[in-house]
Amino acid sequence: MGKRADSYRLALIVEGNEEVNFMKIVEAYSSIVPGIEIEVINAEGVGNIPALFDAYYRDLSYDRVYCLLDVDNWKTECYEIATGKLHAILGKEPDEEALFNNPNSLQLLLSPFVDEVMERSDKEGYSRLIHEAFPKMKGVYRASKAQLNAIFKAYSRPAYLKMLRKTASYSLNPHDLPASSFAPFLRKLEASFER
Repeated sequence: MGKRADSYRLALIVEGNEEVNFMKIVEAYSSIVPGIEIEVINAEGVGNIPALFDAYYRDLSYDRVYCLLDVDNWKTECYEIATGKLHAILGKEPDEEALFNNPNSLQLLLSPFVDEVMERSDKEGYSRLIHEAFPKMKGVYRASKAQLNAIFKAYSRPAYLKMLRKTASYSLNPHDLPASSFAPFLRKLEASFER
């Protein structure tokens, strides 16, 4: 596939279905800077991200390749292994290429609807908070197709902009809670974000 002269192509490799759904929200409700094309690649697990990153990084039809990682407590080792492998591929620390959320992407998705901050990835433990944010969701949250659809339907342009505003105060240190380098990435993509 050839690159269009008037576009800037980004590949974004994500861990799983929750992040794919997040990017559907971005596509539906953001005003992405004109000319930027984003291809979202579902790695179906953090362990698959480095190999996919390497393949897309070598594909000269992309201007930039990023990946999105969760840093939550039970996956911190996975995050460190993944960023170590990215370092080997790039020959430098993947500071710009390895976008992250701590504890996870769900924290950003919840942010327009609740003020409480998650301290860990515990979908069952935060079931009350998730149901408060998304009252149409049924059952224990496991990121099922129906539950991800309920999150998508809860969003709107104002909710998306509120997420961008609320996450502006998140730390850029992956060891802090909450922290996110993905939120600033989204704000940069947003053509008409009010500062």
